[in-house]
Amino acid sequence: SCSKETKPAAQELAELKDFIKQQYDGDLQVFYTALSDGEWRLALGRRRFVTVMKKVSYPGDPDRLFSMLDLFSKDGKATMTEVDALLQTKGARLSRMDND
Repeated sequence: SCSKETKPAAQELAELKDFIKQQYDGDLQVFYTALSDGEWRLALGRRRFVTVMKKVSYPGDPDRLFSMLDLFSKDGKATMTEVDALLQTKGARLSRMDND
């Protein structure tokens, strides 16, 4: 497979924020509930996360997004807590995600 340039974390995060704002009125819990079939405490593995993000028509790169989320606990799962933490990440910490 041709390795394409990894999208900058800041760009991916901007797309996610936009998406949550437009599709879910900026309500993180509604967004996460949609992802986890009504069970917002659920942690999603990479494959399921990518599948579900495609199902809800996320315009960004779900695989890249998952990798960013997984930097928080490095457990191979995405949780609502990590989504929340990512949405609040900015500046240098966000730039560092491009090197991980």
